[in-house]
Amino acid sequence: MKNKHLSNRFMGFLTNIVIVLMPILLWDILILFVLAGILPAVVMNFLDTLIQYVMIISLLITTPFIAIAYRQTFGYAAFDLRVVDLKNKKTFAFQVALREVIGWEIPVILIYLFLGYQFVPIYFVINFIVILIDPLARGIGDFICHTKVLYVANTEETARTEKKEKPKKEFLKKKDDLIKKIVKDNSGNVFHYDLHIHSKYSLDGEYTVEELFMKAKERGLEIISITDHNCIKANYEAKVLSDAVGIKYIPGVEIDASFEGCDVHVLGYCIDFKDPRYIQLENQNVKKERDASLERVERFEQLTGLKCNVTKLLEQNANGIITGEMIADDVLSNPLYEDEEILKPYRAEGIRGDNPFVNFYWDYFAQGKPCYVKIEYPSLQEVVHLIQDTGGYPILAHPKKPFKHDKEMILKVLDAGVRGLEVFSSYHSAKDIAVYMDIVKEVSCFVTCGSDFHGAAKPAIQIGESNAAAKHEKLINVFIHRCLN
Repeated sequence: MKNKHLSNRFMGFLTNIVIVLMPILLWDILILFVLAGILPAVVMNFLDTLIQYVMIISLLITTPFIAIAYRQTFGYAAFDLRVVDLKNKKTFAFQVALREVIGWEIPVILIYLFLGYQFVPIYFVINFIVILIDPLARGIGDFICHTKVLYVANTEETARTEKKEKPKKEFLKKKDDLIKKIVKDNSGNVFHYDLHIHSKYSLDGEYTVEELFMKAKERGLEIISITDHNCIKANYEAKVLSDAVGIKYIPGVEIDASFEGCDVHVLGYCIDFKDPRYIQLENQNVKKERDASLERVERFEQLTGLKCNVTKLLEQNANGIITGEMIADDVLSNPLYEDEEILKPYRAEGIRGDNPFVNFYWDYFAQGKPCYVKIEYPSLQEVVHLIQDTGGYPILAHPKKPFKHDKEMILKVLDAGVRGLEVFSSYHSAKDIAVYMDIVKEVSCFVTCGSDFHGAAKPAIQIGESNAAAKHEKLINVFIHRCLN
């Protein structure tokens, strides 16, 4: 990983250099104009001086401007690098810009003006030696600005890299250590399959993929699926961990879709998660969510009169997205609002205090609620086609959430190509399960089970608790066997 970090850092730096040197193209164009007779030859007398000043201006403006505008340089962004502070937290845009200016731009200008261009590479060599020597791989600019550079691998590359950096021996060691500490909790309603779990790749997820596997093992689960919101990245890590930890894994995703004016969640199982269309889907969704974020805050503030710390909220994730759950956390943790009446139901002793953040979301930001901001999700038919086209099975997640007991709408969803229902869910009562089982018997569709575990966002929901029981195992196994065989 360190070699990859250094090579990407070198390539990112070269990219920044190329961008800064763009004014040299102006020199080439003017030379061509002179040779073509368009400009007089006298231009050559001051051309070098002109380009020299333009280059200095470009050095001082181009990269810092990009850094301030995007909190990142173009070269680093292109090669999966991110400038962070020494605690691995996001830096200020000004801090990134200052790092570029002090770290190499001003030294290069001073060396060029007073010593000559031939001495410029010496500074870069010295800076590179500093990077190699420092345990955190910091350069001169990093030491001055209290920053460092992280290599942030993505999607398939992450999986390949982690396979090399964390071989099976390490996972097996963790497995052995874990087995020694396992205390099975047989008192709760824990079923040994859970096909609806969220990791940190979901904005509202708390745990890493590895932590989820450890939790699943502790609770005696045998088969799991991590179904992050519009994101397939967890599947790369999960496929590596599955054999090492001893838990069977079904690749999954949970996709937002629109059907007859209603927002629905579609679970996709056994998908080819390497298909690039899933990355495109995630990127499109991130943009839509980001665009809706500030409007979401505005509507909430206008409705309630409570003020949110928008700067803090925007810094909570790299995508600049603000969710309803994040707004809930912000106002509930604000000591100024400790006695606010509208927040009391979501306090620990309140009637909505079991899952305060998500309950807050459902009461204020869900479809049909006062602070709901409409997002144009792909149609149900498009989502079904994507899942099936990549070898997967589309399943309607927690049907109670969008449709309650509306049999007609659920049948329409199944007619649209959805292959089954998540009958057993932490949200479903015995009565709900009976209603959905009647529909399953009528149309002979698949049955699945899932807790919708997130962690802190839904503290009352525990991994493995989907209200499924041993008597339902044969029914669920029909789908399990289809996925695993």
